[in-house]
Amino acid sequence: MPPRRLSPSMIRLAHAAVLLFATSVAVAACSPEREILSSLEKDGGPPEPQPEKPDSQAPPSPIACKGHETCPLGQLCVETSGPEGLVCKPCADVDTAAACKACPSDSTQVSDKINGCAVCTCGPASSCFADTECAEGEHCYQGQTCYPGCTGSPKCCQGNLCGSPGCTDTTGLDCNLVGCPSGQVCNANCPPPKCFCDVKLKQWKCEGGCKATCVFPK
Repeated sequence: MPPRRLSPSMIRLAHAAVLLFATSVAVAACSPEREILSSLEKDGGPPEPQPEKPDSQAPPSPIACKGHETCPLGQLCVETSGPEGLVCKPCADVDTAAACKACPSDSTQVSDKINGCAVCTCGPASSCFADTECAEGEHCYQGQTCYPGCTGSPKCCQGNLCGSPGCTDTTGLDCNLVGCPSGQVCNANCPPPKCFCDVKLKQWKCEGGCKATCVFPK
């Protein structure tokens, strides 16, 4: 029996069915689910999250310091009111003339440069600049406010004191009397005490007043 011929309409329907099937297969192969599965199969797992990039606009953290010499060029060590304590700040952000604004009339302003920053230090009046200006047998002790380049002589310092020989230098004495090193300020808020060198103990003794100390500027 000869095979039955398909009519033209049946042939068209068959072609349409084949085309529809092929389109469905292609769409399924390109679906997002298929792409995700393919990625997982290829990499062996989900992609790891990338760390967030730091904010390039965020200001750098301040550098902690112990003194002006521990700060980089163009910065000074200053006292903050927060928990940071002493930190380095650019010269432009520090009132470097603050230490000399309230200098007594009998004091001397000493200018210096620290880390490239111009600073002013208030040097209290000196009792002497050489042993010959003290009472007989006394020594002229160098104060703490000295001019740049001073090599340890009272002739180039302010805050010098006369006293009996045998004591150490004036480091640690009331800054109302002997002043502060360059770039520091005296937190004086009361009259200075009277200090003298105890010959027997060979150490400084102070009476009256209160203890004013040197601090870094704010």
